Amino acid sequence: MRKKIVIFAIFLLTLALVFFANKNLKNAENLNEENLTLSFCDLNSKKCKFENNISIDISKRPIVAMQDFSMYVTNLSQKESIKAKLYGVNMYMGEIELEFTKIQDNTHKADVVLSSCPLDVMLYRMDFFDEDDRIFYFHFEVKR
Repeated sequence: MRKKIVIFAIFLLTLALVFFANKNLKNAENLNEENLTLSFCDLNSKKCKFENNISIDISKRPIVAMQDFSMYVTNLSQKESIKAKLYGVNMYMGEIELEFTKIQDNTHKADVVLSSCPLDVMLYRMDFFDEDDRIFYFHFEVKR
């Protein structure tokens, strides 16, 4: 009888853990979808504009993996250079560290080459940093 009670208690505990883990996962997915909607940029078709008059543009459209292009960020910082990290969201292939250098009063430029991947559509995220603090990020897609 005691063995059945222990097994039943373990079953209830497992069920409770699965319920709470699933609830937390759904909350994280909703937050990620909301952040993605706010930060998504279709660089393949046009220049992107965000809050605080920040804009992102590229030199060649559409973006093609393994072909270099220049990326421009405007109104993000007055510093001479801005550090950035670029990485795949739906397939992690490492991080690409970039340094955007000032070319005009409010505009910085970096040369970028994206890795090739087997997915039809690759989702990338770029984070911009001031020292160690992330100050801005956005997402964009590259089609194969």
